Amino acid sequence: MSQLIKIKVKPRSARPGVAAEGDQLMVRVKAPPENGKANREVLELLADFFAISRGEIEIKSGFRSNVKWLLIPDQIHINRYLGGMHE
Repeated sequence: MSQLIKIKVKPRSARPGVAAEGDQLMVRVKAPPENGKANREVLELLADFFAISRGEIEIKSGFRSNVKWLLIPDQIHINRYLGGMHE
C-alpha cells in the first residue's frame, strides 16, 4: 500500500536537502527545473532521506510545479518527519 504526501521543491538550491516546513516537506535540489532534472533529484534525495529505493517513490502530480504530490510506502510514518504535528 501507499500514501500520498505533499512536498514543496526549491530548484537551483545551493544547499540540497530535505526538511520539514509546516505540514509538508521542503526538498531543495541543485538541479534546474528543466527536462525532469529537478524531479529526478527530488526522488533521489527522498529515497535517501526515507532509506528506501528510488522505485518506491512516485510523483503523482505536479511534474511541472514546485508543489508535488508523491506516493510513498505506507511503512513510512510521515508524521515523524513533520515533528508529529498530525498524530
